[in-house]
Amino acid sequence: MFNFEPIDNPALIPLYYIIYTSIGIAAAYIVYKAVGTVIKVKIGLADVLLGVPLEEVLFRGLPLILLGEKGVVAFHFLWALLHINPPTVVFAFIHGILYVRLWLSGMWHYAIIIHVLHDLAVLMLSTMSKKKHFGGK
Repeated sequence: MFNFEPIDNPALIPLYYIIYTSIGIAAAYIVYKAVGTVIKVKIGLADVLLGVPLEEVLFRGLPLILLGEKGVVAFHFLWALLHINPPTVVFAFIHGILYVRLWLSGMWHYAIIIHVLHDLAVLMLSTMSKKKHFGGK
């Protein structure tokens, strides 16, 4: 599970998404409890729709093309560290393994689509939690 091997069966992608996301959330929560505070970063719709595909190409596509498998794995670590918040770094490292495995499988389009949809869901939930939908103020 926690390897950088290509995914052989595309039918397993939803299962991998659930597993990596669940473990990532649990690990990020543990780090959050240990650290206690996080740096707030504002992102918007344009950041997700334009930034995520660019992020995927810069941190996975180009390293894979130019440096090979080891390059994309190294850039994955850099990408995770650039998320700044310790809980987010932990989540990005764990959850991002799925994206690396998809790129290594030649299924880069799934990596981009899943990453965009994931970040859109996070943005939507974050926005709704600040409004009365979830008891926000």
